[in-house]
Amino acid sequence: GPLGDVIDVQSGVFEIPLPLHRRLEIVLPVVALMLTALGLAIHAAWRRYEYTRALEHAKRRAEEGARARTAFLALMSHEIRTPLNGILGTVSLLKKNGGTVQDQQHLVQLMEDSSHMLLRMLNDVLDWAKLEAGALDMRREPVNLRTLVRDGLGLFEAQAQAKGLRLTQTHDEPLPVALLGDGLRLR
Repeated sequence: GPLGDVIDVQSGVFEIPLPLHRRLEIVLPVVALMLTALGLAIHAAWRRYEYTRALEHAKRRAEEGARARTAFLALMSHEIRTPLNGILGTVSLLKKNGGTVQDQQHLVQLMEDSSHMLLRMLNDVLDWAKLEAGALDMRREPVNLRTLVRDGLGLFEAQAQAKGLRLTQTHDEPLPVALLGDGLRLR
């Protein structure tokens, strides 16, 4: 055999041992090959593990992104209806009664404000794409809070008038006139 000469004497097997250095010359290359194969197998298993973890992470991020997009689109579809209803309500009021020139100018102003609001909403959709791409710049500018609230109420004014309601706004006196922020995105 590989570790010595074998002599078969009628019913038994006898092995004549080889010197240790001859045995090591035979066994060590085999052990080295086995260790190399084991190392390669461990390396391949580790790479598969890392690849699987990376895929799972990417899948979670994609699912989170899809949920965020769905929620955003649901919100945007609701938010876009508000200025559209403002425009349609104002047009309806203009058609029903001509009113005074001042009333007509006010209603036209409401339509313009609602149109600008709608445009801002659509710009928000574009901002979302920029945000996902990491290219969204936020502004830091004075924002007049009273004007912001007044403009927001103006969007609903035509609908309120059509239902015989009057919208008003009140605020605490310590309310600052302006804050720093991104006025476009606050609207």
